Amino acid sequence: MIMKKIAIITVLTCLLVSLIAFASFAADPYPSKEITIVVPHSPGGGTDTTTRFLAKVMEKYAGVPVVVINKTGAGGAVGMAYAMNSQPDGYTVAVPTVEVTTLPHLGLAPFTIDDFAPAALVTNIPSAIAVNVDSEFQTFQQLIDYAKANPMKIRTGNSGTGAIWHMVALGIEDATGVKFTHVPFDGGAPAATALLGGHIEMVTIGQGEVFPHYEAGKLRALAVTSTKPLANYPGVPTLQELGIDLPPLGGWISLAFPLKTDPEIVQKFSSLVKQAMDDPEFQEFLKNRAYTNDYMDPAGTTAFWKEQSEFFKNLIEKFGLKK
Repeated sequence: MIMKKIAIITVLTCLLVSLIAFASFAADPYPSKEITIVVPHSPGGGTDTTTRFLAKVMEKYAGVPVVVINKTGAGGAVGMAYAMNSQPDGYTVAVPTVEVTTLPHLGLAPFTIDDFAPAALVTNIPSAIAVNVDSEFQTFQQLIDYAKANPMKIRTGNSGTGAIWHMVALGIEDATGVKFTHVPFDGGAPAATALLGGHIEMVTIGQGEVFPHYEAGKLRALAVTSTKPLANYPGVPTLQELGIDLPPLGGWISLAFPLKTDPEIVQKFSSLVKQAMDDPEFQEFLKNRAYTNDYMDPAGTTAFWKEQSEFFKNLIEKFGLKK
């Protein structure tokens, strides 16, 4: 009988200790320790520099270190998969770029958008459709009219087959009924260099890669793929303004957690992101790079991902790009 009582007391004691430990854990405010953000692209690029600056500013509001690491490979799939498979405790954050909505449909990723809990959209870096300043094309419509009359004559440079800037050109083809000859390069900058040298007729690459040459008067921007006109491209219309039925296309940056992360943590983190993005220090960072503050909350980011994913799914199927 005594042994039985001791056993019962031992069990109750263990349960009490467990409950106290659980209550203590549950009471810990988020965040209570270091947050790691996983960038799926190389150090020094636009995604990396933007994320690192945002993380630095976030520390003001989070009250804990916010550390950025790089996990590269497979067009971003390695880093996104690494973060997706981390513990869903709110302390490992993915940086899904637009590739989270393209790679799965290309057959190049071990995940889909449904494997993440989106937290925030940060910025959407659109494409600038540009030609050499000596080009005969003064407007986007002139370019399209020529392309319709001369299929495959317009050589357009992009950052590689299946990459976002290639998708922009395919989207334009699909929306206007033209056919380009696509010339892949190892990034947007080499494509811009080829355009400067007269080796291709146009590019559909990131506005930041076009801008230095546009500002120097060497390239002419005919349109941008943002929803609103860009301040650094005065007078250059958006595709929507030109009547081209395409969603906003660009190299966007977002933040997300593994799927089973507590929604309250996702929302709290998203609020910290918004505070950091509204901070004058981060606003100055965006302004200096001609980026826009495109913050969206978890619900808005989820809806945006779904829209983008559906668009790219249809485009990839139509052009037979799946591996």
